[in-house]
Amino acid sequence: MTTNFLLDPFTSRLGDKLGQKNIFVWGQIFWGLGMIVYGFGKTFPAFLLAEIISGIGSALMSDALECWLRNTTNRDISHQAITRTTGVVSIATIPAAVGGSIIAEIFGLHLPWICGGICSFTAAILAFLLFRSLPDDGKRQAPTHTLPPILSIFNQAWSTPPLRFIIVTTMVSSAAFAPINMLWAPILQETSGSVWWLGLVWVGVALMMSFGSFLANRGILKVSPTGIALTLLGIGIPFCIASMQDNTIVITLLFLSHEIGRGAIRPILFTSANDHITDTTRSSFNGVTSTARWLGYGIGLAISGLLTLMLTPLTIWGLTGITLVLLATYCWNKSKCDWSKYQR
Repeated sequence: MTTNFLLDPFTSRLGDKLGQKNIFVWGQIFWGLGMIVYGFGKTFPAFLLAEIISGIGSALMSDALECWLRNTTNRDISHQAITRTTGVVSIATIPAAVGGSIIAEIFGLHLPWICGGICSFTAAILAFLLFRSLPDDGKRQAPTHTLPPILSIFNQAWSTPPLRFIIVTTMVSSAAFAPINMLWAPILQETSGSVWWLGLVWVGVALMMSFGSFLANRGILKVSPTGIALTLLGIGIPFCIASMQDNTIVITLLFLSHEIGRGAIRPILFTSANDHITDTTRSSFNGVTSTARWLGYGIGLAISGLLTLMLTPLTIWGLTGITLVLLATYCWNKSKCDWSKYQR
């Protein structure tokens, strides 16, 4: 997380200078190398090194393909492709998670990491070969041109109202998502009194996220401040209700229902932001929103960690739900703004 936060502004610039396809392939290589180090590492320094290497890979891949797709196609095609891919990837995590758990049970926890690294290297090779037959983005900066300084890009993004809206929404929602991710397993374990079934919850998570991507793909959840507001309400309201429940089944169903919005929110925010970004600086400006995402998540983890010393996990979930409802209200109010002059 820290590596992503620190490197995203720099790695995103490489996409505009060298091309998003190129840095995606290198990102896969670094990610795979990090997984291999995880698998063979047996000390804390080794795990720290794996975190750094995989963080570099994640930062290089961050929104790289999405930016390339937007530059080489158009708004509608890229949004359709991104949401469809998000849904397919969510489904694909089910056999990966089940297979990884079986391998770990039989051969040990190290082998799934190694398998993950091999898969990443394979993906890098496939991407390299497939990209050769696909068009280059053609919109990146020429080598003789220079991109604006990083601070200038941040200032430009913040001074552009629709991009500032996306930055604020991304950062606050990411902060709210942190206690959801951190507390769901302890809450379900405490209310049910057992842990054996928690791995099965991931199947429901993947299916619900895929359904959310489908709703965004079909335009049911629209790319607009109103659509963002409705999506955030769909995420926040279940936690407002869950905080007042003590039945495991009800809490689980409410938790799974919020994943519908989680599957839709990121593609919607990406498409919304890129309506106001030029082709030649697309990766650089998306690096700003990515940095805001990681900063928000880190803040959310820190605050929720402190709150666990004073409040129950379900109460923290209730506060999370209220935060998302308030954020949805902010987004709904922004639907009245006319941002057509900032369209790119």
